[in-house]
Amino acid sequence: MSKSNQMQSCKSIEYERLLPSPLPLQLEVKSMERRRTDQEFLSDKKKEDNYQDQLLIELIPLLRKFNFLPKGVINSSFNKVLDHIYTQQKKKKEEN
Repeated sequence: MSKSNQMQSCKSIEYERLLPSPLPLQLEVKSMERRRTDQEFLSDKKKEDNYQDQLLIELIPLLRKFNFLPKGVINSSFNKVLDHIYTQQKKKKEEN
């Protein structure tokens, strides 16, 4: 075998080592399922971010209206309202 043929042969063997081995069908299906799940997660995250953005947009004018109050008073007031709302929701769930 000539030297150039040997080098070509070595190169093709090295190239074959670099190629990824074919995935079994089962792994491909799992990968597709994972991608679908990832897409669902990202979609849910995007919806959540949209709700947060909407909430912030609604709150900014309200907070600007009362920006003369100390920050602690505003935080305290928001916490009281949140506690009240979520306590009511919890009671309704327990009744049902």
